[in-house]
Amino acid sequence: MAVYFYRPLAHLVVMALYRSPVRPEHLVLAQGAIGFGAALMLLAGSDDLAAALLLVRTTLDNADGQLARARGQATQLGRYLDTEVDFFTNLGLFVALGLRAGALLEALLALGLLTLLLTADYVVNSAGQLPPARGPEPWTTWLEAFYRWVFGPQDALFRRLFFPGEPPAWLRQLLANLGLSSQHTALALLALLGRSPAYVELVIAEAVFVLALYLGHIWRIRFLRSRRW
Repeated sequence: MAVYFYRPLAHLVVMALYRSPVRPEHLVLAQGAIGFGAALMLLAGSDDLAAALLLVRTTLDNADGQLARARGQATQLGRYLDTEVDFFTNLGLFVALGLRAGALLEALLALGLLTLLLTADYVVNSAGQLPPARGPEPWTTWLEAFYRWVFGPQDALFRRLFFPGEPPAWLRQLLANLGLSSQHTALALLALLGRSPAYVELVIAEAVFVLALYLGHIWRIRFLRSRRW
């Protein structure tokens, strides 16, 4: 989804902003504000507007990284800020869906599962290395502390599950296809169909599906090893 739809749109945004004073961090904050606007629209029942805002938000979410790489402005500040803005955007969206459907606990469960899926995607599809800091970034320490507190245990868990060794290629591809661009696009499409609360069940089903496949993969490996003996 990101490669064929959002990346070309994001490239147009980068071309328009390349010589402007707008920094990648500004785009991160802008897409976060738009994401919260989408959450408010979902809560108010304005699904069409929420869907449009989600598509704009996802385009900017792809553009901030492209702009950072094009200018050589990739920093730890931007890395932490992007992850945490995504997290709070998702929190707002799921709270809105939960309040609207009268199922807040189920929505928060789905938020937790989606956060795990996104963390697993990051662990298996990247080297896990943060970019070097560039220039004075007074907020980086605080953002890093929050990241370590919220996402650190998940990172450690998935690194123990997937490494040492090489995560299977199918798992890398599956998690990449369930990334945040695909997630928010799915929510936008459900909103256009007037079924946005169904996104909560969709996320839970995705998590169960990935877990079942991975457990099956582990069982198969252990079964084959036992047969060799």
